[in-house]
Amino acid sequence: MFGNGISGCRIWLANEVTVRKESASAEYNDRLRRQVAKQRTFAKMNVDGVRAPFVKGFCDSGELSYFDMEFVPGQTPYELFTYCDGQAVKVLERKILGYLRYIEGVGRKCDGAEFRLKTSEKIAALMGATAHAGFAAYLAEKASSAGFSIVKSFCHGDLTLSNMICMNGDLYLIDFLDSFIDSPMVDLAKLKQDLFYDWTLDNHVDCSTAQRLRIRQVCRRIWRTLEREMSFWMESDEFRIIEALNFLRIEPYIRGEKMRLKLDEIIKKLPIYEEFNSANGRKVD
Repeated sequence: MFGNGISGCRIWLANEVTVRKESASAEYNDRLRRQVAKQRTFAKMNVDGVRAPFVKGFCDSGELSYFDMEFVPGQTPYELFTYCDGQAVKVLERKILGYLRYIEGVGRKCDGAEFRLKTSEKIAALMGATAHAGFAAYLAEKASSAGFSIVKSFCHGDLTLSNMICMNGDLYLIDFLDSFIDSPMVDLAKLKQDLFYDWTLDNHVDCSTAQRLRIRQVCRRIWRTLEREMSFWMESDEFRIIEALNFLRIEPYIRGEKMRLKLDEIIKKLPIYEEFNSANGRKVD
């Protein structure tokens, strides 16, 4: 939880009840401000058992902005999964599903023109930083099609297991992130990243082989529930495009060959990548 995040932001315990998060650079200050606004917005929402740490203040008087928030002394889901029973897993499933259904319920339909514009802008921004340029171009072509429609709503933006804290029966969400489009599908794609593809587990979690196996089993159980309950989202072309963009967005932050190989393996397993490979006799890039 503490140290430097992937974005370069520094996070530390300022005192026994306060966590401080400092911007990675002067250029990152505006982005940090938007993240704070998101966290404050969610803290006012009424999602049963799902909370956000209270933001105590934001400071932008120096070169690097920072904010202080309540310290939540709980456990990550990964720590919980090493020993918890089935009932605890069901409780967490219900909270995650409750969150997704809540943000879907307060959302509105986003017309196809907005989805196409936001998606094309994001793909254009990623083009210079991806080794999968052909795939990215295919996504741009796919996203330009008419008829797309998604729910636009509040979303966390980086809803991975590492950005959750479990404490006293409640689920706390941390490290909110701005997204190219705010939709529950973005959060679902981030959940799939960890619950199905094991991105954080394989790259950032230090545990024994036995613990890793148990964590994977629990993750798959939760994912099967989400997959069943949210199948109407996951079977859509909109979700497949957002899921692919999520992994292409990770690419510039890759550290080391192990992570790169893992990312390439995941990208080539994506349903829409299989479609890209088979379209017009394309070959794997």
